[in-house]
Amino acid sequence: MILKDSRYINGNGEVVPLTKGKIQLQSEAAELYFKGIKIKPIESLSPEYLAFFQVQK
Repeated sequence: MILKDSRYINGNGEVVPLTKGKIQLQSEAAELYFKGIKIKPIESLSPEYLAFFQVQK
């Protein structure tokens, strides 16, 4: 899944970018256990993956 420009509208009608929150991990059709998950910021993307985030006109 690719998610870009994630945001929400707060109670004042302002558009606010999502910069923190929960991450959900799920499995399809089976129970699954996760252990030792490490999350780190992405410093850069390879050109192959960067193409998914380019704005198409």
